[in-house]
Amino acid sequence: MDAKKFEFASPDIDKLLKYGFFREEESLVYRTNIMNGEMELKVTVKNGEVTTLTTDVLTGDEYTLHLVDEASGSYVGEVRRAYDEALSDILKNCFVKDSFKSASAHHLIEFAKNLYGDELEFLWEKFPNDAVLRRKDTRKWYAALIVIEPKKLGLEGDAPLDIAVVRKGATEREGKGYLPAYHMNKKNWMTLLLDGSLCDEEIDEAIISSYDMAVK
Repeated sequence: MDAKKFEFASPDIDKLLKYGFFREEESLVYRTNIMNGEMELKVTVKNGEVTTLTTDVLTGDEYTLHLVDEASGSYVGEVRRAYDEALSDILKNCFVKDSFKSASAHHLIEFAKNLYGDELEFLWEKFPNDAVLRRKDTRKWYAALIVIEPKKLGLEGDAPLDIAVVRKGATEREGKGYLPAYHMNKKNWMTLLLDGSLCDEEIDEAIISSYDMAVK
């Protein structure tokens, strides 16, 4: 069963091994007892994906009621809480936040880090997977990275997109990969599609220009 809370996170192998995971063929596996030893929780990490298996220690049967939203009852609730606490601790100690999946988004993040030493800041409780980059001196944003449904940009498709909203330079940018600013002043900001529409050099140029403009 997939553990959805790991959807926007990536595993740190060294931290997993230190935590108690062990190698099993192509996977990393962790076993622990929950519910005062009544249940065994097995967590498997393979190719960045996390799956879990909860087993009744006494019978050896798989237990799944805690994964069914409609299931209720005091015992189911206790198992669900113990399960969530165990996974939350693994997430906190062994994974790093990775909201953005596209190669272009990863390039932008690394480019800003290498050039300016800036890291993503996740500021919004309501939108925990969106982030900003801002200058250290002025504290002004020069990029907001957002995961968004294509229809909110007037585009077709169902798969979420990575975008960056950056300050618009003196020259108007048009063409594939450039859109009006999402949720920002369209006169001063623009949206970059981070879906492969723009080459790395175009993204770099936009970030440098936006950074230079974030002075007041």
